[in-house]
Amino acid sequence: MNVLGIVAEYNPFHNGHLYHLNRSVEICKADYTVCVMSGNFVQRGEPALFNKWIRAEAAVKNGIDLVIELPFAFASSSAEHFSQGAVSILNKLGCVTHISFGSETGRIEPLYSAAKILSHESLLFKEHLKNNLSKGISFPNAREISLNKIAKDSSSTNVLNQPNNILGVEYLKWLIRLNSTIEPITIPRHIADYNDDSIIHSICSATAIRKLMEDTKEPEPLKNITPSLTYETILEHMNNGVTPLFICDVFHYIKYKLLMSDPTEIRDIFSVSEGIENRICNLTYRQNTMEDLISHIKTKRYTRTSIQRILIHILMGLSKMDMHTFQVDENCLYARILGFSLKGSQLIRLIKESDTTTLPLLTNINKEATENSSFYPLLKYDILSSDVYHLASGKYDMYQESDYVKKPFIL
Repeated sequence: MNVLGIVAEYNPFHNGHLYHLNRSVEICKADYTVCVMSGNFVQRGEPALFNKWIRAEAAVKNGIDLVIELPFAFASSSAEHFSQGAVSILNKLGCVTHISFGSETGRIEPLYSAAKILSHESLLFKEHLKNNLSKGISFPNAREISLNKIAKDSSSTNVLNQPNNILGVEYLKWLIRLNSTIEPITIPRHIADYNDDSIIHSICSATAIRKLMEDTKEPEPLKNITPSLTYETILEHMNNGVTPLFICDVFHYIKYKLLMSDPTEIRDIFSVSEGIENRICNLTYRQNTMEDLISHIKTKRYTRTSIQRILIHILMGLSKMDMHTFQVDENCLYARILGFSLKGSQLIRLIKESDTTTLPLLTNINKEATENSSFYPLLKYDILSSDVYHLASGKYDMYQESDYVKKPFIL
C-alpha cells in the first residue's frame, strides 16, 4: 500500500496544486493521499484567504483523501519549524510511504546534499553562519552563504535561493533527523514561480491569486485560474457571506495587543530576538495601517515575512517557552482531521487499527481533548487562532465557526 503525503497551504487550491497532486500520485502509484495543511494562519505570517474548513473542503473535492491540520505554532513559523511540524506528523502517522513537494530544481539529489549538511550542522558551518549574521545579514541569506561556502558537491550550492527549494531541503532535513523511511519525490514547478504575481496562464501562483482577490474581492476572476471544484466551493461560500481575509484585516487587533504590551512581555514571544521588541513598541503608536507598521519595523536583518510572523505570534501570545516544548516533546503532536473522502475514511480506519501510529486522531475536540491532554497546550493555539480569524472577518457567527463546533468536511 502506497500512501502519498503532501504538505501544503492550498491558499487557495489552484491549477498548479492539481497538477502537482496528479503527477505525484502517478509517480508513486499512490493508493491514498494525505495532506498536512496550514490552518487559519500561514507561513508568511498572514491570515489564510479562506478559513481552514473551506480550504480543506476544496482539497478533498480536488482529490486529497485526508486533510490534517498543521498546528498554528508550526504553520506560522519559519521554513525549519514549519517543516518540522509537518514531516513529524506525516512520519508519526505510521502509514505514509512517500512525500512529494514542488521545487524549482526538480531533482532530489542537490536538495538532499544540502539537507545532509543542514541536518547535522558542523562547527565550520556554524562559524560561517555566526560570522554572516554578525554582519547584519538576514538568517535565510546568511544560511545560504554559509552552505555555499562548505558544500563539497557543487550541485547543492545556490539551492537555497528559491522558496520551494528551501522548503524541500527542510522536508528532507527532517526526514534525515527523524530517521524516517518515507521516500521523497519532487515535482518541478510548472509555468508559474512561487512569488510571481502576474496572471498570464491558467496555472499561476497562489500569490497572484491572492493579489487578484484583494483587488477585486469577487470570485468570478478565479473561474479560469483554479479548478472548477475550487471555484464552485469558493463561490458557494462567498454567496453565503464569506469574504476573503488579508493581513490588513488583523491590523487593529495587532495594534491593540502591542499597545497593551510592554517590551519585556514582547521579549518572551517566540521569534522575537535581538531587541526588536523595542523597535516594535517605539514605532507602533504612530502607524495607521499594517503596511506602515511592517515597512517601518522592517530592516536588512528582519525581512517583511519575518516581521509579519513576529506580529502574528505577538497577537496569539505564542511564547518562546511553549514553542520550545512543542519542538522537543513528541507527545505534543496530534492529527486534527479537517476533511476526508470515502477513501479517506478507509485510511483513517487503517491508521486507527495500525500499531505503528503514534498520534491521537482528533475529529471532535469536545470529546477527545481536555486541558490535561498532553497535546492541549499546542491545540489551544489552534483554537485561539480560529477565534481571532473569525473575529477579524467580521461576518462569521464566531460560535458556529469555532473549533469546538466545526466538524470535518466529509465527501
